[in-house]
Amino acid sequence: MTAVELLQRAHDLGLQLEPRTGGWLAVRPASKLPPDLAAALRRHKTEVISLLSLMVPARKGWQSVPPGDLPLVPLKPHPTPVQQKMVIANVATSNSAHG
Repeated sequence: MTAVELLQRAHDLGLQLEPRTGGWLAVRPASKLPPDLAAALRRHKTEVISLLSLMVPARKGWQSVPPGDLPLVPLKPHPTPVQQKMVIANVATSNSAHG
């Protein structure tokens, strides 16, 4: 399989692939990763990571450690009543899906 075919198969299975620092490849959810696809991704990891890096533009500062002297301003959110209802509905829906 080519790197493009591997990415397509992962997509078809509902998997998300993300290159990580140090040459790692994160696969989510890992529980849905078939052993044969895992082996193929290991064999073609370099090509898959290169392809993913081309597809996802690098974000400056993404996954970097902020400086120790970064001032953090503790701002409290002030949602509108409509936003509060949306959050409550989202939490209720999420809890019913997991319970």
